[in-house]
Amino acid sequence: MTRLARALVAGLVAAAVLSPVAGQVSPRGFLPAPTADRAAAASWGASMSRSEPRRPARPEACNQGRARWTRAEVVCAIRRVFPADPSTALCIAWRESRLDPHATGRLGERGLFQLHPVHRAWLGARRWARMYEPVANARAARDLVRRAGWSPWSTAPGCL
Repeated sequence: MTRLARALVAGLVAAAVLSPVAGQVSPRGFLPAPTADRAAAASWGASMSRSEPRRPARPEACNQGRARWTRAEVVCAIRRVFPADPSTALCIAWRESRLDPHATGRLGERGLFQLHPVHRAWLGARRWARMYEPVANARAARDLVRRAGWSPWSTAPGCL
């Protein structure tokens, strides 16, 4: 066995994840030995499969602080900002900017959702300056949806 093969096998053994089902082989790793107490093993397996309620992840976590956003990271951020209706939000962002956070419209619209300068007054100068940031643009769009519904984007055919 070559040195590389030994290192791979050692890495797989070291990275093995215990499975809640005793006595079977899992693609995720090695399994614990069967226990004498089946009830304890069953309750342990049930507790492992139960998902704990999690705090919603922040949209900024999609990008991990990099300057440029990939399309997948933009989609992740939109899904986190619009958890109730992500498909409509993604459809509108695609129609408006092709998911390009730096898109600028002919009339001065900015960002993913192409927010129009008409909305600058209620956004404020500081928020308007951040409209090329995907999370800030999506949050401003979410606030606009809460105020006016999806009507500002009624020209996006097929999304509404």
